[in-house]
Amino acid sequence: YFLLFVVTLMNTYAYTHIELKIATILMPSTFVLVALLAFTMLNEKISKNQLVGSAIIIVGIIVFNI
Repeated sequence: YFLLFVVTLMNTYAYTHIELKIATILMPSTFVLVALLAFTMLNEKISKNQLVGSAIIIVGIIVFNI
């Protein structure tokens, strides 16, 4: 739990120093990046639900920023 707390503090600090528009891109994209890193580095399998969820996140980021 300590590491989770430290990461939360780091994220909070980082988000206070970047523009809101960039933060709205970074926040949801972390879920997609974690899935991709788990797939490439840990040989995790990606389910269909995860692919659909990642696609929805990416479409949401695109739509929000148009």
